[in-house]
Amino acid sequence: MLTRYEGSNIIYDSLEWEKSTPFTNMQDIHIISGSEISQLDYFVYAAKFYPLFPALMFISVLYIYALVVFILKKRKYQFAFVLSIIGIISLSFVGYILYKPSTYGGRILFMLTMIGIMAYIMISLFIYVQVRKNGKILVN
Repeated sequence: MLTRYEGSNIIYDSLEWEKSTPFTNMQDIHIISGSEISQLDYFVYAAKFYPLFPALMFISVLYIYALVVFILKKRKYQFAFVLSIIGIISLSFVGYILYKPSTYGGRILFMLTMIGIMAYIMISLFIYVQVRKNGKILVN
C-alpha cells in the first residue's frame, strides 16, 4: 500500500512519464494527464525513486516462495526442485530487465535480484544433495 502511495508521485512528475510508465505504454495510451497512468506504473516509479517499500515487497515474495519450496521438499522432492529452478529462471529474467539501472532504486532491486538468484541456487543444491543422500529418485 505504501509503495502505491509513494509511486503516485508520478502523476506530478511529467518528465518521467515516458521512462517510468511501461504498463501504460504497453496499452498504447498517450499520456496527457496523470490520471491516465496505470496503477501498475506507480510501483515502477516507486521502485526507481523510493526503493524501501518495493524492496521489502520483493524480499517478502522471495521469502514466501522459498517457504513454499521448503514445505514441498518434505513431500515432493521433484516438484520442489522444479519450483526452485523456476525461481532461478524467473529471477534471472528480472535481473536481465534490471541490468545497468539508471537510478538508485533500480540498483537496489538489481542487487536484491542477484542475491535471490544465489539463494535459490543454494536451495536447489540443498534439495539435490538431500535427494542424493536419502536415495530418493529425483526424475521418474
